[in-house]
Amino acid sequence: MTKQDSRGWIAPEYAFRVDAENKAAQVAINPEWLATRFKDRGAKGYRLSWNRTMTASAGGNLRVRYQANLNPTKNSVTVRMAFVSTNASNKPYGVGTCRVEK
Repeated sequence: MTKQDSRGWIAPEYAFRVDAENKAAQVAINPEWLATRFKDRGAKGYRLSWNRTMTASAGGNLRVRYQANLNPTKNSVTVRMAFVSTNASNKPYGVGTCRVEK
């Protein structure tokens, strides 16, 4: 991932498990696999989304929503993050390449 923020909201690497037949997916989060919401976008690839509660640097917890757009035919991935529990206009994102392993 090419991170577009300096605060660490977007990880340098992501791992996903995608089962398009059963319309299910997971994302690896330290080292557990978390189920995600899954959408098949046809030629555009797949959209995965998941929520997390993270600790803010100033203290307290923040609810955040992640969205990943995977395009296996172009070997591309985009990850976006939005703050759910605050009115922050900052929406970190990152772009990168992906590889499909079977």
